[in-house]
Amino acid sequence: MGVIADVYDDLDTDVSLEEFREAVEDKVEQMGGLADEETAAMLIAHELKDEEVNGIADIEPGMEEVKFQAKIVSIGELRTFERDGEDQEDGYVVNMEVADSTGRIRISLWDGQAISAVGDPEASSTANWRSATCSKSPVGPKTASTASRSALIRPNRTLTPRSMSR
Repeated sequence: MGVIADVYDDLDTDVSLEEFREAVEDKVEQMGGLADEETAAMLIAHELKDEEVNGIADIEPGMEEVKFQAKIVSIGELRTFERDGEDQEDGYVVNMEVADSTGRIRISLWDGQAISAVGDPEASSTANWRSATCSKSPVGPKTASTASRSALIRPNRTLTPRSMSR
């Protein structure tokens, strides 16, 4: 079956085997040959297990690589901002409020994810977040933010920075 599939089979995750294989390949490349596929697969498996929460109430400021599922309550207005440096493109951000049976949280989506979320508004649909980072919010109890490694997974659609650039 292979070492990647063996490690994957031991996981309880909503990540597909294909996504897991891609993450393992990225990790091997990122480590510059210092990790073989089996080691990289074990590292990815550890990352996936680390911050899986049972609900929004379990998310605490400072958590990284958080995975959770929630219902989209509202999608804010897309905002544009200038990045430092004259040769850099403008950035985009949109805030989204999501909730589950345990609480609510604001999610900030950046750049391609923000554009795609506004272009495909499905308030009241359910989505999964992977690799979100949580911090204390100046406007509420907590907020989560996406980054280049994050994914917003909606039924029949995954929004990752990689898929935005294709």
